[in-house]
Amino acid sequence: MMDTRNDITAIPIYANIDDQVSGYTNAEFFNAFSSSIYTLADYKTNLLLQNGNNQSVGVNSLFTQYGY
Repeated sequence: MMDTRNDITAIPIYANIDDQVSGYTNAEFFNAFSSSIYTLADYKTNLLLQNGNNQSVGVNSLFTQYGY
């Protein structure tokens, strides 16, 4: 979600992950954490809310591809 590459992973179950998200920063990832985050779904929702739903289709797709 930070880089502009769509790398293929060496881990077979993740070999077909299609990462179409780029441009997020470490600060944005960190700032999305709060005491109300209990699940990755909570984190994804907060990350999107705090960043104006930036690339929401791609972010949702990426989390879904990883099973979250």
